[in-house]
Amino acid sequence: MLAYLSLGSNLGDRFAAVNLAVNELQKVAGETKKVSSLYETEPVGDRNQPWFLNCCLSIETTHTPEQLFELCQAIEQQMGRAPEHQKNAPRPIDIDILYYGNQILNTPQLVIPHPEMQNRLFVLQPLWEIAPAFTHPVLKKSNAQLLKECKDVSIVRLYY
Repeated sequence: MLAYLSLGSNLGDRFAAVNLAVNELQKVAGETKKVSSLYETEPVGDRNQPWFLNCCLSIETTHTPEQLFELCQAIEQQMGRAPEHQKNAPRPIDIDILYYGNQILNTPQLVIPHPEMQNRLFVLQPLWEIAPAFTHPVLKKSNAQLLKECKDVSIVRLYY
């Protein structure tokens, strides 16, 4: 199944953290198909924290959504993220599942598609880069359309 993930880091060597997470995902979760450029982005919530580096990737995986979620959490913890973290707090790495094919999942542990992605420019900009025509299975809009309609005015600038 083709899954789309969002990665972000705003603690330590952000560039190295995102690259390490991409490599770890490739090792344990499946074959990386596309990786977006890196974007430097304004933090959500507490603006008095370091800016993030964000990217999106697509990965071909044989894991279930729940297994993929567990692998993402394990990578986050290996890289120093506390298991019980505060929402919007600084973090060495954050990995979110945006889409898992066209599947819709709503459990206490996992919601796919990601419930806030259409409101986050730092997700939509790199996602548009790798999958502009992919259609959100709930909203029935392409990533390009979601990006165009996004009301988020936070700063998202090309980093690398």
